[in-house]
Amino acid sequence: MRNMTGPVGKSNTTKRSEEQKIRLTPAEKSELKRRAQEHGYAQLAEFIRTRLLSAQVSHDMRLARDIARVGELLNALLHLAQGTDSPIPRDRIERLLDAAEQLFLAHLPAGSERG
Repeated sequence: MRNMTGPVGKSNTTKRSEEQKIRLTPAEKSELKRRAQEHGYAQLAEFIRTRLLSAQVSHDMRLARDIARVGELLNALLHLAQGTDSPIPRDRIERLLDAAEQLFLAHLPAGSERG
């Protein structure tokens, strides 16, 4: 006979079947992780390209040089991470994006809108 300590009608079979639906092989997990990182890297690169273009359009060559340097450093960092097979976690990519955005915003004249 079942022990009735839990809520009536509640079953663990639903929970188990949900877990089975999301189980992935190590190869699948690796592929998903790789795709997520590539998306993050692509997002970071696109952000830097748009900021660089914005700086060039506004004829702020100092900012354009600074952003280009940030892009070069990040590119070198990504190549190093790929070469050592130690991918950069998503939270670090987000922090790098934030740092690049702060660099861009620091160069904007007072009252300017974000690009």
